[in-house]
Amino acid sequence: MEWMAPAPGIAMCLIADTSISGARVARELDALVRIYGKPSCIVSDNGTEFTSRAILKWADQNAVPWHYIDPGKPQQNAFIESFNGSLRDELLNEEIFDTLDDARRKLAL
Repeated sequence: MEWMAPAPGIAMCLIADTSISGARVARELDALVRIYGKPSCIVSDNGTEFTSRAILKWADQNAVPWHYIDPGKPQQNAFIESFNGSLRDELLNEEIFDTLDDARRKLAL
């Protein structure tokens, strides 16, 4: 999900969980809208959490256009793919998470 961050390289929302549903994504989006206002549009991949009824309903109710990248074309969302790579290299590959709560704490730093 792409949302213009307050500064380059700043993550607006990182979630650690065993799985993330569309309803959970919609709740997180509501929280982001309260803080930052509505985005002009959202670009995402075609993951099930982003193509669910909950997300389609959220986008419709909030009048936010949602654009999906073409399957197998991560370069169409290069900013977030780059961020994900950096997060993986600088945190996820370097840390051992003892518990889910430990992962959440480390992502919040």
